[in-house]
Amino acid sequence: MRKFLIGIFFLFLTFFFFYPIFKGFIPFPGDLLSSEYQPYRSYSYLGYNPGSIPNKGQGQDTIRMMYPWKYFSIEALKHGQMPLWNPYNFSGNPHFANLQSGTFYPENILFFLLPFNAAWAMYIMSQPFLAGVFLYIFLRSIGQKKASSFFGGVVFAYSSFMVVWLEYGNLISTFLWLPLALFFIDSFIKSSKILRLGGLIVCFLFSISGGYIQLFMYLYIISVSFAVYVLLRNKKNFSYQKTILLTSAFVVPFFLSAAILLPLFEIFKNSARNAYTFSELPERLIPLKNLITIVVPDFFGNPATRNYWIKGTYIERVSYIGIIPLLFSLVSWKMRKRGYVIFFISTAIASYVSTLNIFPVQLFHSLGFPFVSTGVPSRILSVYCFSMAVLASYGFSYWQEARKLKEFYIAFFILLGIVLTSWIFVSIFHYPQASITKHNLVLPTLFILAIGILLFIQKLISRKIILFVFFILTIFDLFFFFRKIIPFSPQILTYPKTEVMEKLRSIQGINRSWGYGSAFIDANLQLQERIYATDGYDPLFIKRYAEFVSSSKNGQTPVIIDRSNVNVATGYGESDLSTNIYRQKVLDLLGVKYILHKTSQKNPDTVIFPEKRYKLLWQSGDWQIYENKQALPRVFLAKNFVVEKDKRKILDLILDKNFDLQNTVILEKSLPSEFNNNKDENAGIVLEKYDPNTIIVKTRSESPSLLFLSDNYFPGWRVNIDGKPSTIYRADYTFRAVPVMKGKHQVEMWYHPDSFALGVKISTITFISLILYVVYNAFKKKRNV
Repeated sequence: MRKFLIGIFFLFLTFFFFYPIFKGFIPFPGDLLSSEYQPYRSYSYLGYNPGSIPNKGQGQDTIRMMYPWKYFSIEALKHGQMPLWNPYNFSGNPHFANLQSGTFYPENILFFLLPFNAAWAMYIMSQPFLAGVFLYIFLRSIGQKKASSFFGGVVFAYSSFMVVWLEYGNLISTFLWLPLALFFIDSFIKSSKILRLGGLIVCFLFSISGGYIQLFMYLYIISVSFAVYVLLRNKKNFSYQKTILLTSAFVVPFFLSAAILLPLFEIFKNSARNAYTFSELPERLIPLKNLITIVVPDFFGNPATRNYWIKGTYIERVSYIGIIPLLFSLVSWKMRKRGYVIFFISTAIASYVSTLNIFPVQLFHSLGFPFVSTGVPSRILSVYCFSMAVLASYGFSYWQEARKLKEFYIAFFILLGIVLTSWIFVSIFHYPQASITKHNLVLPTLFILAIGILLFIQKLISRKIILFVFFILTIFDLFFFFRKIIPFSPQILTYPKTEVMEKLRSIQGINRSWGYGSAFIDANLQLQERIYATDGYDPLFIKRYAEFVSSSKNGQTPVIIDRSNVNVATGYGESDLSTNIYRQKVLDLLGVKYILHKTSQKNPDTVIFPEKRYKLLWQSGDWQIYENKQALPRVFLAKNFVVEKDKRKILDLILDKNFDLQNTVILEKSLPSEFNNNKDENAGIVLEKYDPNTIIVKTRSESPSLLFLSDNYFPGWRVNIDGKPSTIYRADYTFRAVPVMKGKHQVEMWYHPDSFALGVKISTITFISLILYVVYNAFKKKRNV
């Protein structure tokens, strides 16, 4: 029962921090969605005027990435399909391969047992709970007492890094397995129990399936480093057999997770994702002035209160673990000869220094290490916060054991000196935001003064009482940070129904839509609404498609492509839509049949939307839907083709106003001459099926033709014609075309990439081999007995 008591304590803290759930709220930024994003901001909710719901401005990627991706994956699995392909964004893009939806994460079982929003809330809430429990287990295993282990677990679970990324889901789900992995490493080296290696393999598997490869790489590097460190410290337990077994446990997870990793490597290879250039890194690394935020997290303001006033992203720079935990972690230096203190001091220092905007760090990150240099470098602050939580636990233990508290006084005066210097600085230099800094200095100052008071009265009352007060103050400190930045919202604000989306969904078929001017719909919201769109927001997208869409601005492809966003050039005003011929050609080829517009007038706006090209189909309130009469069908039979291998020349042809895109397809490989000059005016197609992973088209033609589909070409798409394998060609820069002979045929395309198929085979063979190994060893032990 006592073992479960700690779990109950962590559970109680979870409910304490997430108390809004008892009011029917969920940890999701629905307030931001309904206030800032079209079309939701155009409608009234909860009695507020449209677009006026108060919000913290946090969780943009949760709205546009994490929630829609998770929802899409779960819905596909519920219908017995693998969520391999997303047809709603980027004109088609690999979905499962980007990893971030966490399709195979074990906690996804919640979404099959509960309504989605309830499961989402439990999924988010479970992260700090598991992180705290796992660190508690690890700290207990390395000799820490229950109280100090509990303290360390709480600090880790609700440290600033864990909190600001909490509602994204995938980052923390990936990283929270680190302390449990370290537990299994340490336990195996000391006990040689094979089951511990099984636990380590499971930790790596669950971490990979969590959905964020960069943080898994950090977890993996720390785990390897820790294993080497423990082996070197425990030479009496060293053996070559043990080292080989441990090494195997570090290798096997990559084979077991091949079904996840190989598709990831494939999309990574075909994406625009590269390491940051040397000139880009200063914006991504942490300025030295931000060192003050270790003690005063909101010295430069806080975006949740709309007063963050320096360049850079707040959540990419957080390193706060609480004032009292910081005090304890500083004191842990006194225990550097005990346990693993020196290891975690090293990881804390190394991880933080590797985020600083200094030349050696810039040089290191510009080297281009896969999945590390391509990610935001400051996210290694996850390792810093974890290491500091471990050190805080050691400092907590030192308070319990030390006869004299000299080190605590030294640490106290260091912290006091920092805040006093900060007060002097803001009092002397009257910069415009000084009042913000002063306001945000108050709470850290009060905590430091409270530490001082408790230190000076510690001889008058029990140290246990003071330690309890320290713990309560820490909870309050971390809770204040948590509540300040974490958004909760009523479930009604989770992608509420809107009239314009309902109408668009009812008329779209498989045609795409696009928002002009203030009717622009942010990318990926279409996935949640099941609207087919050209735009997308994802760190891993098809590079060729991004180049093509980028040409809609001025006919040129940029030297540097945006790392996450692909958008058709936005437009505003009365003339911009009709004067940009490049955008018109791109929209037409993409099959953008419907264009959204916001206006106060009640009649067709023939200035922006000339009647020759556009037709008003629907209007309600200030929303209009126009038909683009010159949009190409999404699927059609082309009469001619030309061959051009040069990418620049292909784009020039596509954007040429005299080039007939509907009748002539541009290929990069030649076909027999009979596929040219098709003069059959009665040729046609019938779209039988259009699912994310499968498309079936029936064709009818009196001569050979090219079946064109304005979905992205990508390895893994296959085609059968009347049940026999055929070939898909890349057409019009980034799309698909299939040669079809005369007569009636059924063309079936389906997405099943070799990377996934091979990965499944490798994962299956590895799993079976592991089972056989375990059975063999069990049988061998039984026979020896």
